[in-house]
Amino acid sequence: MRGELHNMTLITPDVDVSEMQELLASVTETVRAFRRDLETLSKRVNAGEEVNATQVKSVASQMTAQLGLCQKLESNLAECRRRQSGIAPGADHALDLEQARFEIGCKLDNLRVCCGAVPLPE
Repeated sequence: MRGELHNMTLITPDVDVSEMQELLASVTETVRAFRRDLETLSKRVNAGEEVNATQVKSVASQMTAQLGLCQKLESNLAECRRRQSGIAPGADHALDLEQARFEIGCKLDNLRVCCGAVPLPE
């Protein structure tokens, strides 16, 4: 049975997303291993073997802690991806500033042509 938990790590937006993805993959694999352990213990119980209750509680407790860590990592990873794409915290969309600059430039050009103004150097 597994005896170690991944240390709880505070993930900040400055942390590289790929590092967070690797940590999430590692924690997810640990959860899968705990699930296999619980399935093995369940099979032993169903086969009539005696199973140490402390061992079952330990595996279940460690698995619960790892699941909580997975949820936090997934949430932090999603937030980092939103920030990288320019989406403000709490928002569900971002402004494409490059497109906005282009559109404003076109509109200014149209105004200059309409008013007979001399084009401005870029």
